[in-house]
Amino acid sequence: MAAEPSMRSGLVVWMACLVTAVAVPLLITSLDSGGSDVAHASAPGASSQEVDELARRLELLEERLARATLTPHDASRPAPSEPLVALHADPMLADSAPLDLAGLSSRLTELEAAEQARIDERAAEEAEELAERERELARDLAARDAAHAIILDPNATEAQKAAAWRELRRLDGDAWSDEVVDEMVHLAETSQDRRVREAIWRGADARHTSERLLPAMRRAAELDGVADVREEAVEALSRYIDRPGVRELLERISRDDVSDDVRNQALRSLLQG
Repeated sequence: MAAEPSMRSGLVVWMACLVTAVAVPLLITSLDSGGSDVAHASAPGASSQEVDELARRLELLEERLARATLTPHDASRPAPSEPLVALHADPMLADSAPLDLAGLSSRLTELEAAEQARIDERAAEEAEELAERERELARDLAARDAAHAIILDPNATEAQKAAAWRELRRLDGDAWSDEVVDEMVHLAETSQDRRVREAIWRGADARHTSERLLPAMRRAAELDGVADVREEAVEALSRYIDRPGVRELLERISRDDVSDDVRNQALRSLLQG
């Protein structure tokens, strides 16, 4: 797509030549006949209807090119009201060869086809981008549903549930449900495996939040006997810094926790908030 500006510039230059080639013989014919309307003067082999049709097609192509050549900075501006190509009659061209209307029409057809191909190509790209977003959404929904099923499965192990919770962390949108959050809170407060508790609070530091996590998260940040678990809970609290009492809790932890790592994380959480 990087070659498009150069291609469009070439089209504009060619169109300038084309319009001049059409306009000058007509203008000269008009002047020789006493000033009759240029739009209806006749060139060798060209009827006024054919010239009018060429002019109409040129105008349409100019408008499409004008819209296509707008930069991102100018995207909000309307397309220029003046045509891209101005007609300038040059007296030096009075002896130009007779107008080849058939050749000009053929070349204009080629330009129109090239411009339509560019439009079709961009439309196909946009359709593919939309289809890919839809496929990605479908994959995320399938991953979410699978993770929910594991977390809510009474036969799943703590490690399996922690892994499923970690999978939900990367997803956008409504990745959590109240039932899922309640199950993970219960696991965080009852598991004897420090790695499971640590993974749960790491997974809680996600793109989404839930007030149902907050009470247990606060208790873990201050009271869990393992520093790594407290550190993960303290980091997750940065997403709840505007909730009542959370900032004060982090300030207290930053002063009083026995672990340097936990105190430093509390300071970072305060700054992030």
